[in-house]
Amino acid sequence: MLVLFKEKEEVNVKIVLLNVSPRRGGNTEIMINTFMENVKGHDVVKLNIVSMMLRM
Repeated sequence: MLVLFKEKEEVNVKIVLLNVSPRRGGNTEIMINTFMENVKGHDVVKLNIVSMMLRM
């Protein structure tokens, strides 16, 4: 038997989302949360950069 199509293998992707918007609950955060809901099954990390203490 000749197999023309091979089933796709599941690939677990690691995704890092950076939120740098100062507005909590704004459009950027809504977009990031919607994206996170639609990529279940992958490793997703959301980082709120504004709330972190960064020193230069």
